[in-house]
Amino acid sequence: MVPIRFFGPIVGSTNGEKKTEVSATTVAEAIQKLCAKYGQGFADRILNSDRSLRASVLVLVNGRDIRFLKQLATEIGQNDEVSLLPVVGGG
Repeated sequence: MVPIRFFGPIVGSTNGEKKTEVSATTVAEAIQKLCAKYGQGFADRILNSDRSLRASVLVLVNGRDIRFLKQLATEIGQNDEVSLLPVVGGG
């Protein structure tokens, strides 16, 4: 099982859960299982209509942005931690 942590407004679509675990070998598989668990509201918050990751969502594996790894194909295992958080902007 891979631990998944949620931050910011994403928690609003996880029934208030800040942490869960899923059995997955890639980030894409983990997100698919999270969408099945939390429903359409969660999917709408993190995915575009074409099922790609929204630009407003940052996914980290062990603190590393998946955009600089293999994106959704990034491999994960039980010793890894995945974090989903909103992108913060401002000036």
